[in-house]
Amino acid sequence: MGYDSETLTKALEQIQANGRRRSLRYENLLQQARAKQPRLLELENAMMRIGPQLGVAALSGDKQGLEALKARCEVLKTEKAALLKKLNITAYEPVCKSCKDTGRLPNGRLCGCVYRLAHQLAYEALCGEMPMGNSDFANFNLTYYKRSSDPQAYKIMEKNLTFCRKYAAEFSKNSASLLFMGGTGLGKTHLTLSVAKAVLARGFGVYYAPAQELIQALENEHFSYSESTPFLNKVLQCDLLLIDDLGTEFVTAFSQSQIYNIINSRLLKGLPTVINTNLTLAELEKKYSPRVTSRFLGNYNIRKFCGSDVRQLKRLDEVGAKNSGTEKN
Repeated sequence: MGYDSETLTKALEQIQANGRRRSLRYENLLQQARAKQPRLLELENAMMRIGPQLGVAALSGDKQGLEALKARCEVLKTEKAALLKKLNITAYEPVCKSCKDTGRLPNGRLCGCVYRLAHQLAYEALCGEMPMGNSDFANFNLTYYKRSSDPQAYKIMEKNLTFCRKYAAEFSKNSASLLFMGGTGLGKTHLTLSVAKAVLARGFGVYYAPAQELIQALENEHFSYSESTPFLNKVLQCDLLLIDDLGTEFVTAFSQSQIYNIINSRLLKGLPTVINTNLTLAELEKKYSPRVTSRFLGNYNIRKFCGSDVRQLKRLDEVGAKNSGTEKN
């Protein structure tokens, strides 16, 4: 999956560090065991001496000698295991049987355990950006849209919820890019993060950023006088990029060029992007350029969000409940 190199490197290093710590703890246990049972060290030394002898016997074609050495080795292993069991020390076993806690398979490729940890790290990073626990398809409350003055709001938002569920469940790197449009408090960020959460849970590399923070990070990297661009690479290469509140960032020539570069580059790579904005297409065109809006119109699935500000409705409900409780007292 498309986890960025920084996340994969972090996961690999963590797997290897954990493996070293477990191995060191086990070696310390063995050192203590050798002090209590000198016979343990004798057995280990005897097994080490047999190793080269096995090689010589195999190369010389001495089958009888080879079998005798193997039998002797098994006897020593059995006695060692019995001593360790007596000392309540179980044989060392790596957590990952595939890579032996090295993070790499015999062919040099990254092990599945690295990708699983990368998924966890990516999820934690996403949770750090936004309250993921509060953004889920299950808690997207459609009843608020029934209270809208727009009679079509409930049906439209019900379709949006159904669409987003299906999009996340069937997501692939070939999925369409999405543009969520509508006023504030209509659930655009909630559904954006719900998609992110579900896609991430399926093992894809996801990166989320509010537009203002995205541009700031790109600006910091661009003017750092470093030839490497890990953040830009992450934005351009992740399986799914989510940009929240496009249009709220301070617009400059740099931000305009970066937004166009991100949108266009990901379209050329065939990688999906989900963007939400409070602006209309006309306002987006004025703020950025016709090139940006033409990409939206020609390549994005545009979803209209409508209704009354859900945040305000929730606040009114909370105030009403509090006042009701006060009156009862």
